Amino acid sequence: MTLTRRTAAAALALCALSFARPAQAVLDIENRGPTLQAGAFAMRVTNIGALGNPYSNVGRSFDPSFEYPRGSGTEGLKSADLWVGARRSDGVYRVSGGPLLEWRPTLSPGGPRA
Repeated sequence: MTLTRRTAAAALALCALSFARPAQAVLDIENRGPTLQAGAFAMRVTNIGALGNPYSNVGRSFDPSFEYPRGSGTEGLKSADLWVGARRSDGVYRVSGGPLLEWRPTLSPGGPRA
């Protein structure tokens, strides 16, 4: 790649970054959210790193957690959380996720970021 092409690519990348906006995702845990339906089961999928419906017991959402057969009201799961762990190069282990809602987006369209 020539110097002119590299300069043009760098300028294009800087231009694209200057117009980039932060993500505007909103916490998606209310009733009637996205539900995965396959075969005879239905399962709620959220954008907070949870599968199932962790808010059914507080009356916030009545979507199925992992309902089988679909429409029966029989749940096989309350919820499951996404956990990610790794070992750093210095040997220290780090884990993120679960009930701390580390994977959630902002609470509201104009709210602070987590």
